[in-house]
Amino acid sequence: MICQPLPNTGLDANLGMFALAGIVCLVVGTLILLGHRSQKARGAATLLMLLVVGGAVAVTPGTPAQAATADCASGDNSLTITQTSVIDGLAPGVDPVLIRGLIVNNGPDGTHIAGIEVEITSVTKDPNADDGNCDASNYRLFDSRMSVDRHLGPGGSTAFAGASIGFNDKASNQDACKRATVHLRYTTHG
Repeated sequence: MICQPLPNTGLDANLGMFALAGIVCLVVGTLILLGHRSQKARGAATLLMLLVVGGAVAVTPGTPAQAATADCASGDNSLTITQTSVIDGLAPGVDPVLIRGLIVNNGPDGTHIAGIEVEITSVTKDPNADDGNCDASNYRLFDSRMSVDRHLGPGGSTAFAGASIGFNDKASNQDACKRATVHLRYTTHG
């Protein structure tokens, strides 16, 4: 995450200080003249003094505005998450298969990735599979939340691993799951 300071909201600090000093000198000079003038001139001088003080307030130096760190989230942190491990041969009695992948930051800003979570979204049966039901309940994820704890700058990437998927051996016939495709969704946590 990159936070850039916003532009100044007033005049440059040095220019504003010089302008303020000039206005103060003008006000002091006006007050000295007021003491030596007539009553009629004092009313005009008072009006002039109010205008000068108002101008001094208007040109006081500005301060740079900085967005708070928590509000600096990028509007376009396009992440690509790709599974790099091949998951084949899930069946009753077979050990779970390790899930590995790669995260790439395609966005213009850096971002912190605390972790990746994987979940089963759906299962597509093979058209030639036996009749019967095959759904997400036939599979099981282990350690579905994987720690990453990395900052990725623009174009940066990092690998992740740790979760695994296995077959959930049920008492019922599960032949409908032969050659099924298990669809996984990966989400990041900042």
